[in-house]
Amino acid sequence: MKLPYNQINKQYDQYEAAYHYLEDWYGHHVPYMFADLIPHLLRCIDAGVSEAQFKRDAKTMYSI
Repeated sequence: MKLPYNQINKQYDQYEAAYHYLEDWYGHHVPYMFADLIPHLLRCIDAGVSEAQFKRDAKTMYSI
């Protein structure tokens, strides 16, 4: 089961939750190859950025 975007900040280990979110949506190589995307994801969630906007950012920044 994929962890919903809006539930990442409610997890005990948010870094691990963000890692699994990226792994589930983009493949196991993404959080490994683009490790700086994990803190970006957490910053987006804290700032109230929508999931759609985050995915657009990830596509623009990393072509994923």
